[in-house]
Amino acid sequence: MNQLAAVKSGIGLALLPCYLGEVGVVRALREPIADLEGELWIGTHADLKGTARVRAFFDIVGAGLAHESQWLEGRTS
Repeated sequence: MNQLAAVKSGIGLALLPCYLGEVGVVRALREPIADLEGELWIGTHADLKGTARVRAFFDIVGAGLAHESQWLEGRTS
């Protein structure tokens, strides 16, 4: 967040996750840097993974992330 604030105030460049860099800053590169790509993991305790509320959370959040994947990956302008 500090790097984002610095970029927004015009101090310089920063490596930011695509979802942070979309609001109020200008992208310096056309495409994300492939070597910096990673995975997003959401975990829970083994005793809770089968409960209805945790399963519902995973289903809702998973669907939302899948729906927004292009934006999260910086593949949209």
